[in-house]
Amino acid sequence: MGGKPYETTKIKSTASTLSSYPVHQQSRGLTYSKKHNHVAVSNNYGDVHILDYSDLSKRLTTLYKPREWCEVLVYSPNEEFLAIGSHDDSIYIYKISDQGEYTLHWAITFVHSSAITGMDWSRDSKHLRAID
Repeated sequence: MGGKPYETTKIKSTASTLSSYPVHQQSRGLTYSKKHNHVAVSNNYGDVHILDYSDLSKRLTTLYKPREWCEVLVYSPNEEFLAIGSHDDSIYIYKISDQGEYTLHWAITFVHSSAITGMDWSRDSKHLRAID
């Protein structure tokens, strides 16, 4: 984007794929927030791009915390949080302000024994269940 080559400080371990596109252009997971009109898309490095749903070419921000690719991304029912399940065996929860800004709220590391492959929020957005 902007004519510059894609750069990341991540390890170069990525998911296997048959795609002919570069790793940073391969999506692993995505989710949509109706409240914020955002689409969160994880690439094969684990970088999560937050895009404007009205104009998908407009990247609002990028979340770099996950160290490996992310298979599952889930907005909470109240859409105040975005949970990201990573193949680095961790869950990253971002709080979303009313202005649509993302800040790391909680990182759950060193708990799971393998990659996070599924997550589900409780209806009241207070609890998160994960499958590894």
